[in-house]
Amino acid sequence: KKQQARKTGGLLISLPSGRQCIFRPGGKGVNYRFHLQFEAYNLFIGKSGAPGNSPNVYLSISAKTLWLDGIATAIDWISQDLKTIGNGTIQRVQVSRVDLCADFHIPGGLSPEFLNLHKVTHNEKEKLYLGKSELQTYYAGDAKSPIQLRLYAKGLEVKQAGTKLWFLALWQRETTEDIWRIEYQLRRPALKDFGVDSLDDLQEKKAGLWLNLTSKWFSLRLPDNDKAERRTVHPFWSAVQGSFKQAASVTE
Repeated sequence: KKQQARKTGGLLISLPSGRQCIFRPGGKGVNYRFHLQFEAYNLFIGKSGAPGNSPNVYLSISAKTLWLDGIATAIDWISQDLKTIGNGTIQRVQVSRVDLCADFHIPGGLSPEFLNLHKVTHNEKEKLYLGKSELQTYYAGDAKSPIQLRLYAKGLEVKQAGTKLWFLALWQRETTEDIWRIEYQLRRPALKDFGVDSLDDLQEKKAGLWLNLTSKWFSLRLPDNDKAERRTVHPFWSAVQGSFKQAASVTE
């Protein structure tokens, strides 16, 4: 199938269960040779029939599936597909990357001047991208580092892409204007330091993890003290810190 897929860039196949997917010609790195693309996720499978030091199956779930269906439902679908593909069973689940985020409606958006005045972070690497002289994305930390913060105009991204307008119903908004996302990306080394290995670990610790990141790793504070750690947390950032206690939508 992999060889056949090379001729066209992808081969549509049907599983015995009747579900369809695209067999892609490539894989992922050196560990995962085969790539099956389903509507809800991408499945990468290694040559080994059993997991070794690392899992022999790597899974990347689509954002839409995560937001609208949830991880538990996705895992159930995947377990059925693995059983169909090769009578496979899930022995353990290891979390390799997590993006924790909260979306806010910020009239007028964020600006470089505002961030420079209020940011408190020990991370020396940062960069920002402007569009028509307005801030679109701010990064703290390198893309390959264990932790990276992203502040970006999520509403603009959704509008430009045109394929994620389902976010409007999730946000309970009629337009994408001035919707901003605060997002912390954690890779495996950081997750290991925080004691997050399984999905149960993530579920149990995500609220505390969010509070730790928004308090100690990066925060926005009022410039009312010479010592950064003693400055008063900005009211907006207080809402950010408490967002994991609220229901999913968009916060004003």
